[in-house]
Amino acid sequence: MKLLILLFLFLPSLSFASGKVLFVKGNVMINKLKPKKGSTVKEGDIISTTKDGLILVKFASGSTLKVNKESEVKVQLYKPENKSTLFTLIKGSGFFRQDPKVKGKLNVKTRFGAMGVRGTQFFVSYGAQKKDVFMCVNKGSVWVKDKTKKVTAVNEGEGVVVGKSTSKPQFLPWTKNLNWRLDPNEGNLENSAKIEESYKNPLRQDYD
Repeated sequence: MKLLILLFLFLPSLSFASGKVLFVKGNVMINKLKPKKGSTVKEGDIISTTKDGLILVKFASGSTLKVNKESEVKVQLYKPENKSTLFTLIKGSGFFRQDPKVKGKLNVKTRFGAMGVRGTQFFVSYGAQKKDVFMCVNKGSVWVKDKTKKVTAVNEGEGVVVGKSTSKPQFLPWTKNLNWRLDPNEGNLENSAKIEESYKNPLRQDYD
């Protein structure tokens, strides 16, 4: 009888899988511990990287996260049973994707606003002075809600700056030059487009 009770208590943890590290390079920490390929990531974990760090994590909720160098992201809320994930971008930048085949919710919070998606891929970066954030969409669309409660739809190929308010979405061909890869088998995962160096006006930059 005791064995049956223990099995019953243990079953929920078996059904709700943790996130898994698919790739890690350089100086990366999860809760101040160095991860390796196959390490697990759970709700409440803080992922941080230094100038040579990069990490790719895939979650059972259908979300994939790539944290760039000199960045910090917290897994704020992770409910794989509801296909729901919430990340908080504390500093730096990252790539986020919700698998369109998995009907889940992916949300990203920043100090200036929040982004919500269902089946899309986008990039978020703090500015050099951390006075705003830049975000752009590679596939699908993203709803951006700023501190004024204004909600803006940003579609594929478009980008916005979110500060005290949200700028008008603009089509930005140069964002295709960002490294959108989220699969180690596809090649190099590092992003070489240096948004942070010329962030003063990312909506006018030309990487062609």
